[in-house]
Formats: sequence, structure tokens, C-alpha cells
Amino acid sequence: MKPKKTAGYVIVRSYGAGVFSGKLKSRTAEVAGISVVLDDCIRLHRWTGCSLSQVARDGVAGTGENRFSVRTNAHEINGVIEIIPQSPASRKVIEEVKTWEI
Repeated sequence: MKPKKTAGYVIVRSYGAGVFSGKLKSRTAEVAGISVVLDDCIRLHRWTGCSLSQVARDGVAGTGENRFSVRTNAHEINGVIEIIPQSPASRKVIEEVKTWEI
């Protein structure tokens, strides 16, 4: 199936790869499931707050307990379960969280 072009920031939850925040570049539905490609992508390893719906609307609480990855582009995520539109306020909060480093 041809990828569906789209724009805007989203929160993506996948079956095996975790949770991501990024700019939705494309979405493809295949027999094996939904795949997306995100630009300006941040993996959310651990966050403080409630459900992903609330994270997409408000962002995360505090900064100390959150653990987010470095940003990536052209990040392909397979096995997508959920795609939630992300508010500008949420994206701003997530971008302000310091990147987790070893």
C-alpha cells in the first residue's frame, strides 16, 4: 500500500518498540500492521504523568524522573497500536526535557 503523507506532531505507541513523540512524515497500513515514519523523533523511555492521551495534550510532569532519547529523523516504527495528535504545548514540554545520557 502507498504511504499516506501527513503532517503534525504525534505520540505513537507501538507493540514492541515503545512510545515516541515526533513529526509524522508518513503512515502505511499493511497486512502486518501499521508503520509510521517520524522526523524530529524522541523515544519516551520513562515519563511522569498519566495516560498517553494526557501526555499528548499536556506533556509530562516535572523533568527529573523522565528519560527520553536523543532526536532522530526518518525513524521507522512498525507495529503501531496508537497514533495520538500532539498539542503544541505537549511538544514544547517534551522538547524541554533533558536528553538521557549514560
